Amino acid sequence: MSGPAAGAVSPARLAAWRALVRLRGASGHFDDSLEALPELQSLDPRDRGLANELIVGTIKRRWSVDAVLGAFTKAPLSETRGPVLEALRIATFQLLFLDRVPEYAVVNDAVRLVSAKDAHAKGFVNAVLRKVAEDGADVFGTLSDGDGMRAWAVRHSCPVWMVRLLRRDLGDEASERFLVAANAPPERCLRVNTLKGSLPAARSALAATGAETRGVPGLPQALVYDGPSLQRSAPFRDGLVTPQSRGSQIAGMVAATGARGGTAVLDLCAAPGTKTAQLAVSRGLAESCAGTGVTVNAILPGPTRTDGVEEFVTQLSGGQPFEVFEKAFIATIRPSSLIKRFATPEEVAGLVTFVCSPLASAITGAALRVDGGVVRSCF
Repeated sequence: MSGPAAGAVSPARLAAWRALVRLRGASGHFDDSLEALPELQSLDPRDRGLANELIVGTIKRRWSVDAVLGAFTKAPLSETRGPVLEALRIATFQLLFLDRVPEYAVVNDAVRLVSAKDAHAKGFVNAVLRKVAEDGADVFGTLSDGDGMRAWAVRHSCPVWMVRLLRRDLGDEASERFLVAANAPPERCLRVNTLKGSLPAARSALAATGAETRGVPGLPQALVYDGPSLQRSAPFRDGLVTPQSRGSQIAGMVAATGARGGTAVLDLCAAPGTKTAQLAVSRGLAESCAGTGVTVNAILPGPTRTDGVEEFVTQLSGGQPFEVFEKAFIATIRPSSLIKRFATPEEVAGLVTFVCSPLASAITGAALRVDGGVVRSCF
């Protein structure tokens, strides 16, 4: 791989910054695989791997990064323009959590990133990041030290309301393990499409691409994968395999093998990507359970106004009324909503209760949205 020209930003940092700026504008979805991000398509494998690490790490560690940045800026970070703030975040993540890149290279690249967009911000970015390089680790240690809710939030890069909820419901020891695991690199798990080929056939096809795989006990269609980009491989393009976590695969197995007559099965998990395609499971399982009295439906709770969401919005918006944030969110992020507002927990619970009740015994194989409308098929 040839390095960047003198005075040029490294391709990986440039691509990561552009992707984060675009995602900030809500014109894309974040996925741990990141293969669909157009900013990464032209990178060679080494740069793509670094860009992946920078994007995932900057997003996962945002609470920690923002806490440290806030210690070195006079104005609130919310007043910093988006492209400038994302350059600061990427650089601070590297300075705090990565150690293989020289500090001067991180700072210089961040300054170059903002130069084209905002020449007046060059001095600001340079000054802040030099302080982070010199004292950021100590500041992070101080802010994350102790047993208070904010210290936990900074240490694990997690909202205070979530820390409070986890510690209340799980206790400190289990909560600590949970939060540590949340920041660990995600496992690369995939599901074999047995309509296209067998598990041994999939392993052979993946081995031909240079990948190593191993089976997952209890999940007959799952493989843990290590190797080059899955989405660029022939097995993926041919529909033989698709990325899917163990938890997502377990849901379908439980519904298919554990349901008995008169049982209602609901899948309440949904997110952009593979889970959208998995909505077809409701129909397929319903057809396989035809005549047994088992009903199988999927419920997608849309944006929901829980206590945690209200607290998060208050912190994010600087105290503006929830209704103001809600209106902007629906207009920009969820324009397909028919009710044009956040649902309430009671409305989600009401739909679940109804679909699980004898009153819904004739409803099966459906995918139902709480925020209005139906799920348009992706097939």
